[in-house]
Amino acid sequence: MEAFRVMKRMGVIVFLAILIIQPTLADAFINDQLYKRHQLQQQGSQLAKKGRYKEAIEKFREALDPKYIQDEDDKAFSLGKITQILVLLEEYDQALKEYEWFVEQSEKNSMRQGVKNNGKARLRAEEIKALKAYQETGDSAPIQEYIKRYQERNAKSLPPDFQWGVGSVEVSTVLRLYDTIGDYDAGVKYVDEIMGFLQQRKKSRKEDYKIYERIKTADEAKRCADDNKPAKDRHPEWRACKIIFAYLSVREGFEHDKQYGRLDCKGESVCLGSATKALIDSDYFPW
Repeated sequence: MEAFRVMKRMGVIVFLAILIIQPTLADAFINDQLYKRHQLQQQGSQLAKKGRYKEAIEKFREALDPKYIQDEDDKAFSLGKITQILVLLEEYDQALKEYEWFVEQSEKNSMRQGVKNNGKARLRAEEIKALKAYQETGDSAPIQEYIKRYQERNAKSLPPDFQWGVGSVEVSTVLRLYDTIGDYDAGVKYVDEIMGFLQQRKKSRKEDYKIYERIKTADEAKRCADDNKPAKDRHPEWRACKIIFAYLSVREGFEHDKQYGRLDCKGESVCLGSATKALIDSDYFPW
């Protein structure tokens, strides 16, 4: 009987242990799937940075496998990247199909929350349609009109307002569109306006705002921004120099293509402008 009671107690202990362990195993499985999805997304982003766009899309598609998706919103990053790449590849019809998910989700979220839809998703769809119209006609008017609407919609993150500071996503969108239509003067002017704001902000904070005057080229900014050195050996304004490097690289891209035209694109899947390449290569502008 004593042996039976011991076995019975052991059975209860084992049962309780299973109850405790089961959620832990489930959590471990979910975390493993989450890690694998993030790995695929990271690989896709790295391939896109290298210009291997088709391979990048494959990685993002793999990350959309149902086994890696716990919630519908888990699809957002990969679908966003796929859309972004398709726009670069000028495959606008397919980009619109992929982006429809964002429009639908935006509407569903608005209805669920009982709030008015802010139209941000549809604004992005309008951009793709404007690019498609430009591709078909060669007329830049649809993109110029879209840039104007986009600036009005995001005025607080863009010049001349900057009420919320500089929005790197919003700024890169405008710069990329200027590069797409070859409006290099507008691109240079836009960069100068933003850098002027950043300089004035440093001045108002009583910081070394003249760094924006001393750094003349992207190469100078890159040397100043070198953060591989020990902290004690870094330039005191290395963080500012990283931002200056990002903007001067784009500015010099506009200037190069205005003077020489776009670089030889033989063998490349898409012929990007130098400013757009600088945006993609940058660690400051999101990609």
